[in-house]
Parts: sequence; structure tokens; C-alpha cells
Amino acid sequence: MPIKKKYLAIANRTLIGLIGFSFYSGLRMNALYPPIIDAVMVIKQESTLARLKFKDFLRDNRHEKLETVWHHLDEADWYANAMLRGGENDKGEFLALESFGLRLIFFDVQQKLDELRNLLRQRVDGLKSILPETETDRRYDIIFSEIMKKATRLEFRVQTMMAIDLNRFRIIQIVLLGACLILSLVLGVLLRRLSHLRAEELGLELGHILDNSSNGIYTFDANTLLFIRANVGAKQNFGYTMKELVKLSPLDLMPGFSREDFEKLSEPLRLRDKSEVVFESEHKRKDGSLCAVEIRLQLSLMERKPVFVAMAQDISEQKRAKEALQKSLDLLESKVRLRTAALAEANEDLRRGNEALKSFTSVASHDLQSPLRTMVSFGERLMEGEQNLSPKGKDYLSRMMNAGRRMQELLSDLLEFSIMSTTPKKLGAIDLNKVVKDVLSDLEDEITQAKADVRATELPTIEADLTQMRQLFQNLISNALKFRKPDTPHCINISSRQVEGGCREISVQDNGIGFDMKYLDKIMKPFTRLHGKNEYEGSGIGLATCQKIIERHGGTITAKSQPGEGSVFTVTLPEKQASTD
Repeated sequence: MPIKKKYLAIANRTLIGLIGFSFYSGLRMNALYPPIIDAVMVIKQESTLARLKFKDFLRDNRHEKLETVWHHLDEADWYANAMLRGGENDKGEFLALESFGLRLIFFDVQQKLDELRNLLRQRVDGLKSILPETETDRRYDIIFSEIMKKATRLEFRVQTMMAIDLNRFRIIQIVLLGACLILSLVLGVLLRRLSHLRAEELGLELGHILDNSSNGIYTFDANTLLFIRANVGAKQNFGYTMKELVKLSPLDLMPGFSREDFEKLSEPLRLRDKSEVVFESEHKRKDGSLCAVEIRLQLSLMERKPVFVAMAQDISEQKRAKEALQKSLDLLESKVRLRTAALAEANEDLRRGNEALKSFTSVASHDLQSPLRTMVSFGERLMEGEQNLSPKGKDYLSRMMNAGRRMQELLSDLLEFSIMSTTPKKLGAIDLNKVVKDVLSDLEDEITQAKADVRATELPTIEADLTQMRQLFQNLISNALKFRKPDTPHCINISSRQVEGGCREISVQDNGIGFDMKYLDKIMKPFTRLHGKNEYEGSGIGLATCQKIIERHGGTITAKSQPGEGSVFTVTLPEKQASTD
């Protein structure tokens, strides 16, 4: 075995070496030959163009054509020099050649290019001391021909070298392919041998594991149904020894399970429709006790004899847990029914409460308002028509009328507050600029009386209830107008900005009397006043109404203030409503 491993390691290293050499050869051919062929082609092309352009120059005597001649010769000379010393241009990088033979040919080409350049210059300068013009022309034709021959020789030599390397590469590929085939065959044989040995080893381990498993595993004859073999878990579960089990069948241990029942259950296995059948049953132990089990049954061949293989798992605990869970579910369902009934009753109470609230609002808007209007009306008639009233009587009558008006205002505000809680919102796209403009128009007399400067920046369009938005801004702006300082020009600024969560923050700022921040929570409650009714009129329900509107729209309201420094009421409202009432 160690010798086989040694030979396998040698073969493996040889294969890796061949792969590496093959990869190197491919890279070498790709890196070496294309630049040489490109250089040879450019030298031939540029030399030919230089010759043609020079003949055109001799015919036309145009200086720009002569410049083109030198440019073509320079280009050819650059490529010859790049092959000797290396270089880089827009076409790529050229490495200096390592082959001495190729370097020698490129060196000869470079010398011939220099000689051709000198002859052309002599011809241009008109120097006839060396050779006549016709002899000079013949001479550079000869040199050009030699350049072409050397370039062709270079081409042929490079192609020959490429062919040799290509043949060598193909031979390596063939050898590599053969080595791979041989190695794959060897590895296949070794892997099959190893898998066989491993299977035997796993079989022994698996047999040991199954024999000692706590789950009952047993086999029985597919025809007689007599036990053949049982593991430790099965024998402990049944309470029988193996000698006792071989005389019994699983049907003897499953009360109420007949042969016909078993044949029907195992039919899919015999017909090969299923590979496994899973069912629940009860095993009767030797002591007569019963054990709930889940059985996984398979049909297998053992020494060409069909046998059933069964794995029985004790599920007594699961059964008890399932029964306990079912009892808990039944109890929970009973509690849900009771809670649902209680909730239905609470909803009915709420409905009755809403009906009562609607009745109250009807009474507040008609039955209570009517006598108050009568009282105030008769008081006004007495005040205007009776001349015999004493000053004290007039004072009493005036107080009575003011109390009636305050009661009317209180009932009106209370009516609005109660309606706010029960009336469904009618949502739509509301332009708050138009809302504020309409409110300012309604409050024009109050604004003029207060000599207030009210300014509003660009406000957003949000999804909201139009009536409630008008009520919100009317209450906030009325509040800002009401609590002003008598000796100071009154200013109110309404502004808006975008905040996180798709919301808009709207601020109503004034320079009025302000308030102490410890009363912030108090002023948001209904019928709460920080000042006497003789100082500032109102019922104390305006800000509570604002808070109710904002809460119904999924927003928030807060304020910042200092006594004598004015107040800023900040409202945050979502641009889109999550749901409607």
C-alpha cells in the first residue's frame, strides 16, 4: 500500500508539472509572437509608405510630403529599436527579444533603415559628390529591397518558431490528456476500493449504532411475519428475549391489528408504490402494559429473502403533551368566546353611550340653548325699554345677561367638543394655505381690533378633514389674538417644515403674554383657564378641542412659552392618514 501511494504521488506531481508547463507554453506563445509579428508588419508597412511618399516628393517637391517620409521612417525605426531594447506605445508594451538570431536580424534592419534615411537626405540635399542621382535612387531601392527581404526573413523565422512551439504544445496536450485519462482510471479504481472499504466500515459502525439504539428496530419475515432480529431498544420495549421473539410476530404485540389490516397497510410497499409507510399503533409489552409508538415500515431484501424492517419510536410523552395541548386550546377557546361576548357587550354599551351623547348634543343645541336665548333676549328688551330701572337693577340685569351669554358660549363649545368625538372624518387633500386664508378672513374684525400682524409662510397640502382643520386653526389663531399684551404691537407667525416619518410640523408663534410651562398639561384639558373670566373671555375648551382634532388625525400638539415672552404652539400632522374612521 505505501508503494502504491508513492507511485500515485509521483504521477500526481508529473501531471501537475505537465499542466504547469502547458500553461506556461500557452502564455509564452501569446506574449512572445504577436508583438514580433506586429513589429515586422509595421516596419514593412512604414518602409513601403516612406518609399512611396519620397517618390511623390521627388515629383511634386512638397515639403509636407517629405515630413511624412521622415515620420514613416521614424515609426519603422521605433519598432526595430523596441524589439532590441523594449518600449511602449498606444498599441501596448514590447519586450526586448531574448533570441540572439532574431535580435541580429532586427539590428541589420535598423542599420538598413539608417542607411536608407541617409541616402534620402543626400538625395534631398542634392549632394552628388558620392553618387549621381540615378545611382542614389538605385541604391535606396536596393536598400529598401534588403529591408523587405530581412523583414520577410523575420516573418518566416517567427512563423517557423511558432509552428515548432505549437507542435510542442500539441504534443504536451496529448501527453497531458493521456496522463489525465490514466490517472482518472487509477483514481477510479482506488476510489471504488476506498468506498467499498468505507462502506464495510460504516456498515459495521451502523450495525453497532442500530443494535444499541434506544428506538426499537426489528426485522420480520415478509411471508410468515415472524421476528428475525431485534435490537436492544426493541427487546427492552417489548420485555421479551430474542428466543421468545422469534416465535412471535409483530401482530401478536399489536392488539386489535389483524393480518388483513397489515396486508392492506403494507400493500404499497409490496407493489413498490412507496418506499416507506408511517403509522401509529400500540405495542403490548410482556407485562401487559401498552406503549404508544410511531412505526416506520420498509420492505427490503436480505440474502434474497423479502423482509420487513420496522423502526418503532415511543411517542407516549408526545401523546400526553398533545392531549395537554388540546385541553389548553379548548380552555383558551372557551376564554376567547367569553372575552368575545364581553367585548360585544362593551361595544353595545359604547353604542348606547354614543346614542346618549348624540341625544345630549341635541338637547344642548336646542332644548338648553332655547331658554338661554329667551332669557338674554328679554333682558335686552328690559335694558332698552324700561326707563324706571334703578342703577342697581340695571347692574343685576347686565350680570344676568352676561352670564346667559357665557352659558350659551360654553354650551356651544361643549357641543363642538362632543361632536368631535363621534363625527366620522371626511378625509381629502386639504390645502392648508386656503384653510388659513379662510380663517383669517373670518377673524378679520378680531385681527383689526387687536391691530395684529398675522403672517403665514407656504403651508403643505395634507390628507385631513376640512371642517376639523378649519376648527383647529381658528382656535389656535383666536388663542394667539386673545392673549396679547395691550401695550405691544401684536405679531403672529404661522410656518411649516418637513419632519421624519412623512409628517409636517406647523408652528403658530405669537409675542403675547405667554404662560408658565408647568401649566402645559393643564391648558390642554377641557374647561381649564389660567386667567379670570373678566380678564380674557372664553370657555377654556378651545385647546382641548385642538388636541382632540390632532389626536384623531394621528398627530401631536405641544407648546413652548415663557411668561411675557409669547408662545409657540407646534402641531405635527401626517401627510397621509393610515386609516379612516
